[in-house]
Amino acid sequence: MLSSQLVSLIGQAAHEQPPPIIDFDGTIALQFVLFLAMYYVLKQFVFLPYLKVRALREKSTFGAKEDAKLFAEKARQLQSGYAHLLTEAKAEIEKERLQLYQNHQLEHQEKWQQAKQSMETQAVAEGAEVDAQAENARRSLHQQVPLFAETIASKIAGREVPK
Repeated sequence: MLSSQLVSLIGQAAHEQPPPIIDFDGTIALQFVLFLAMYYVLKQFVFLPYLKVRALREKSTFGAKEDAKLFAEKARQLQSGYAHLLTEAKAEIEKERLQLYQNHQLEHQEKWQQAKQSMETQAVAEGAEVDAQAENARRSLHQQVPLFAETIASKIAGREVPK
């Protein structure tokens, strides 16, 4: 008996159609409404704030990188400009240094020439004075030659020589 009932149940189950995979009834509309409500709530309170935070983060990260690139480029431009100005300033300083050196050389040469001319003038004047003194000394000695000759002759002769 048990076996006949079992066979009859198996036979009925074999003739019955399997239940459909998707069953469309009134709960599907309720599930769709709940899905839309959850979508709206999650969108407003989770997804949009998350996307805003992510956009701000990306903007600050990539914006900072872009700002850094712009600042680096500006710094390179300023550095090259300052290098150019520094080169110009060095050239101008070198030009002024050479001008001052040349002016100093000219002043030195002028003072040297003045000193040389002054010394030559002084040497000529002192030479003329020495020549005049030598001439005076010669005249004076020339006048005293007889006296010196008499003194020398007396000493050589060992006696007094008449004049």
